[in-house]
Amino acid sequence: MNKAGFKSGVDSDPHLQLTATELEMIILPSKYPVEIAAAAKGYTPATLANYLYEVAKMFNKFYHEVPPIIKEESDAVRQHRLNLSALTANILKSGMKLLGITVPERM
Repeated sequence: MNKAGFKSGVDSDPHLQLTATELEMIILPSKYPVEIAAAAKGYTPATLANYLYEVAKMFNKFYHEVPPIIKEESDAVRQHRLNLSALTANILKSGMKLLGITVPERM
């Protein structure tokens, strides 16, 4: 994300036109706290693992359907997509940590 000019702490423009996939990328991460609570309440780590799998699949869809972030001309759109990518990475990393799985910093 550094190559694309990611700026931590910069909010996305709320007036951007979002694709359907980008909307899904916003909705799915918002369910993270609920998924953690459900997994903890039911003593079922598989619930969290399944959710993380869905997040990873959604990011894969986003990656293939959205033009390359680094080539995006609009700074606002680029920052928004970088924010979505960072959020997804943080959810996957923290969720895997809860499951006792370490993840690489880069792939």
